[in-house]
Amino acid sequence: MPIVRRIDSLRLKTGQPIDELWFDSLADVLEDIAEEGAVTYEGYVNRTLKPIEDSKISLGAPNARFADGFFVDVKVFDELEVAGKKAMFEGDVNVYSNLYAYSAFVSYSLYAYRADVVELDVHDELSAKAIKVYDAEVARKLNASVAEISRLSVIEGVNLGYYSYGYSASFVELDVDDLVVENSISVPDYSIGFIKIDPRLASSAVRTIDVPANGVKVFPRGVYYANLPAGVSVEVNFGGTWLTYATATVCLVISDGANVRLNNTNATSVSVSVVQIR
Repeated sequence: MPIVRRIDSLRLKTGQPIDELWFDSLADVLEDIAEEGAVTYEGYVNRTLKPIEDSKISLGAPNARFADGFFVDVKVFDELEVAGKKAMFEGDVNVYSNLYAYSAFVSYSLYAYRADVVELDVHDELSAKAIKVYDAEVARKLNASVAEISRLSVIEGVNLGYYSYGYSASFVELDVDDLVVENSISVPDYSIGFIKIDPRLASSAVRTIDVPANGVKVFPRGVYYANLPAGVSVEVNFGGTWLTYATATVCLVISDGANVRLNNTNATSVSVSVVQIR
């Protein structure tokens, strides 16, 4: 007999004696409620917990928190905020609105409308309409309409292009200061180019490149303004021959990190001041 009907059967009627049988029945019902209720006395949950009204009941409180939470699948329909603490997710994570976190680690896939994270590691696939991440590491796929990332590491081969063409990682707009791909990267001929150079020179730090005496130093990859001291020149490798591009002047240097170098003809080492154009 269902618990509700058993409780109704214990309701006293006029003139009904309260005997040992009635107390035994009451004890049985209370015992079954403790063992088979939605939450038992020992804290075990026997069935789905469903609030009686949508978006009204909280789980825990700011001053009465749960120590740990273990979930197979986490679905957040509004916002998930993790302020200054690491958010580690086992399995797939579906955030139907926004994800704000200082540091997030997802074992499989993360799907979010928008992800604003300082450090983000996704072991499989990251999909979002807009992503703002300082440091992102993705194992397989990264799909976004707009991605602003200071440093992006992708474990497997990645193609950059419009998603409609079926590339593994696709962007309408990609803004990355440092892109690291451990395997390979394929870019269609028509899908990459300079649209604009942001005016960040005022905030870009002046750095120096030390060139040994009577020696050379490969110019780091990137676009720079360089202030060349006397006796120092920029050389470019044309088919195996190093040709002088500029000497003892302020010049613009575009380097692939291999075929552009600084040549110092002085008897002492020299520091060359440069400002990177981002």
